[in-house]
Amino acid sequence: MTKRHITLAAIVTVALVATPALGDLTSDLVAWWQFNGNANDSSGNGNGATVHGATLSEDRCGNLNSAYYFDGVDDYIDIGSGVKPPLPITVGSWVRLDDMIGPLVFRNDRLDHRSYRNGVAVTCGGHNATLGSYIYEGFSAPDNRVQKESYDAVVTTGSWHHLATVFYSISDIRLYWDGVEIAGWYDGSGSGLSYSPSGHGALGMSYTQGGAIYYHGCMDDIRVYSRALTDDEIKTLADPRCPPIPLPGAVVLGSVGATLVGWLRRRRSI
Repeated sequence: MTKRHITLAAIVTVALVATPALGDLTSDLVAWWQFNGNANDSSGNGNGATVHGATLSEDRCGNLNSAYYFDGVDDYIDIGSGVKPPLPITVGSWVRLDDMIGPLVFRNDRLDHRSYRNGVAVTCGGHNATLGSYIYEGFSAPDNRVQKESYDAVVTTGSWHHLATVFYSISDIRLYWDGVEIAGWYDGSGSGLSYSPSGHGALGMSYTQGGAIYYHGCMDDIRVYSRALTDDEIKTLADPRCPPIPLPGAVVLGSVGATLVGWLRRRRSI
């Protein structure tokens, strides 16, 4: 092996070690809102969202127009009525709360106060600064839902964190904050998950006795899977490191290693 082959191998090895291996995290995606300049669905399932008031902002890595900011007053994103897979379901998102007045991050169906509630919902913050996830099956009553809430107040404001919930079954809901499973308690005696025929889901908006309540802060990279992600997969999604900036003239081929190989091949014969 020549010196330049050794150098190339060393560079690619370092790049691959420094970058988390994503594996096949596109498998069984129902919806994926990357928020790269819009609210289109990158899963290929046509679940593009409709933005109501939220504005494009910097993401956690400082990229412009790569996350959405919600003002806590009337901003939300309508995700339509097509994001309703059966259990198991995984929901993941990067979040940055500016305050905790509107804790709802995700719901995939209607969620009306003292009325009808269907689907699943994920919250963070609120007056207890806890994580919460819900499975609903109809009228708003304890016997028509199951709720899991974290024991501890883990949610903070002003910085980016990764939030995830795995809905394994009606009796097994797992909460994650920054890739770590968080213990919690259960409430409600619901027996299953049900969906309404045409109810729309939303990001950043739910209802209380006083009316609608809105999320205040940013969201990015929201994924919904029709399977239960493993602990390792969730840790990968929650990796805080930002992707490296490609070198000048690089061709991105799907990984940092491939990018470096392409760049170096154009500079010298290997």
